[in-house]
Formats: sequence, C-alpha cells, structure tokens
Amino acid sequence: MFLALALTLAAHGGVDLDREGPPAICQPFDIGDAASLPWKAGAFEADTQYDLALLNHDLAKILDSNDDAMVRMESIRRAVIYVSGFSQNRKKLSAMERKLASESLVSMLRARALAPHIYDKVATEERTAPRLFDLGFALGALRQLEWREEYVPHLGNGEAELEKAAAWEKASAAMHLGMALALWGSDRTNQRTGEYFLSAAKLAGPDQGRLSKNILVCAKRIYNVDTYDELVSHLSKQIASS
Repeated sequence: MFLALALTLAAHGGVDLDREGPPAICQPFDIGDAASLPWKAGAFEADTQYDLALLNHDLAKILDSNDDAMVRMESIRRAVIYVSGFSQNRKKLSAMERKLASESLVSMLRARALAPHIYDKVATEERTAPRLFDLGFALGALRQLEWREEYVPHLGNGEAELEKAAAWEKASAAMHLGMALALWGSDRTNQRTGEYFLSAAKLAGPDQGRLSKNILVCAKRIYNVDTYDELVSHLSKQIASS
C-alpha cells in the first residue's frame, strides 16, 4: 500500500516515503509553550525517564483541557510514539508491550469519544466531534506504522471517526489538516487527503501565525511546495484531474 502511494506521489512531485516517513508520525507540530506530553528536541526524541504507566491519564488531561487541535495532534503523535516504541532514545518495547500499550491508548480514546453519549443522551456535535477526531487521528497514526515492526494490527484505521468528525467540524483548519495527515496512505482515501489539505489551507490562509506555518511545513514535506499559492494551485489541479 505505502509503496504504491509513494510511487504515485513521486510522480506528482510529492513525498518520498523512505526519506520522509508517514506524516502523522514523522511530522512534529509547532505548539509553542503549550502543555503536552514530556518530550525532548526532535521528532522522535521522547523523554527517557517518562513512566509509560502515566500516559493515558496525562494525555486525557491534556486533551480535556485544550481546544487547540494542533496541540491535541502533537500530544497524540507523541503518545503513539511512546506506546509503539518508535522513539529514537528510549528502551525498545517488546511486541507484547507494544500491543498492550497501543490497545490501552485506543481504549482510552474510544471511551472519551463515547462518554458524551453515555452521560448525555442529547450529546452535542460540538462536544463529540473533537473526541472522535482525537480517536481517529491516533488510529490513523498507528496505522501508518504498518510498514514497521512497531505496527499493532486490528486496532482500526480511523477513517470512519475522522469522516464523522469532519461532517461536524467544517470550519476548523487544524482539524482538517489532521484529517489529511491521518488519512494519508490509505488506498481508499488518497483524494480525500488532498481535499482536506486544500480545505485546511483555504480555511487558515497564509496569515494565521503558527497554524499557517504548520500547514505549510507539512505541505512542503508531502507536496514539495514552498508557498500557500503553490499548495492551493497544486491541490486544485490534482483534485480536478482525479
């Protein structure tokens, strides 16, 4: 799957998977000084002293206290690296440890997504959509490890959760960026990836500070473009011709 996608993107001036890696895992987000899971510098340099037993509690606290989708995505990206053992500087996890930690993370996020409906029969889309997005982004990131030994199968791919969240969150540029990155690499959703990326770029525009910067940094990796105008033009043509 990923080899076919890499060849397709290369033909369109896109990402080289072997060099860049899957974006929901390999692309860190600039979140400034916002609270997140403990981390060192770089995309994969996790905190060597962090106790993995605290991860679900700490992540849930971060997600529940932050409306910024960019902060939530970076926190989930870090969590996936912790539970998958994909870090450059932590002790390697066994296959069983990876499986248990990944399943525990997904179970926690799934419970958060269901909670509004359990405790409120008239759960609002505003409350539910971000939690579905968090679950879908985590599942998409975990799926993108399928070409690595760290991959844990049968957790889900996040597509249904992300599509439902998208139907409710039509004006969040950050969430649309996350949907594009998490869906990347799925045979059935290559066009949707481009559509969400284009939507994120149009919703944010070039002048939204850190958000616009994050969108363009991701675009450079995936589509090999340098400006917002190039990104919008490239994706508009790609979608029109598909």
